[in-house]
Amino acid sequence: MEDLRDLSSFLSFIYRHRLSPADMHVLNHLIMKYAEFEQRKAFVLNQTALAKDLSMKQPNVSRAVKNLVATGILVKQDMTYFIHLA
Repeated sequence: MEDLRDLSSFLSFIYRHRLSPADMHVLNHLIMKYAEFEQRKAFVLNQTALAKDLSMKQPNVSRAVKNLVATGILVKQDMTYFIHLA
């Protein structure tokens, strides 16, 4: 039951921040790619490679990353990022 509450909370967060389809596409890819990492474990994000993986234009990936950082879902520290789903 707690998993459903977490999911509901996360979906509400996404709705409140009005993430675009591109934002969601990038977020989903990052969550799936780094799923084995615990929350707040830093990783390097290569936007050019991410754009290629997602068949997106790099400026769109850059915009999505900026939006995810602005919402607090993705946190940037120096040259690394981490996903913050709390």
